[in-house]
Amino acid sequence: MADYTGIPSDVKRAEFERAEIRNQLRREFQRQRQNPHITGRIEEPAVQRWAMARAQGYSYFKATPKTIILCILPVLGVHKKHQQYCGLLDLMQLYLLISILNVV
Repeated sequence: MADYTGIPSDVKRAEFERAEIRNQLRREFQRQRQNPHITGRIEEPAVQRWAMARAQGYSYFKATPKTIILCILPVLGVHKKHQQYCGLLDLMQLYLLISILNVV
């Protein structure tokens, strides 16, 4: 257990209550998992939240200067391999960067 010297009693009580809630959830999950007569699957809320956040991350994406630069840099590096397209790509990339920097 942790060292509780110098910690207010309400903080200790809150920590013990959270630990008790975690233990109750753990016991309930183990009870459901070890039930031989279960017909469905066990839904764990933390896994559900993680899966939904992973699936819907693009709808909450916010374009910032850092994310824009991280998206543009690979595109800028591609044309170095293909020198015959350099002139056209340089103009297009310059226009794209100027337009993005003006918007942000």
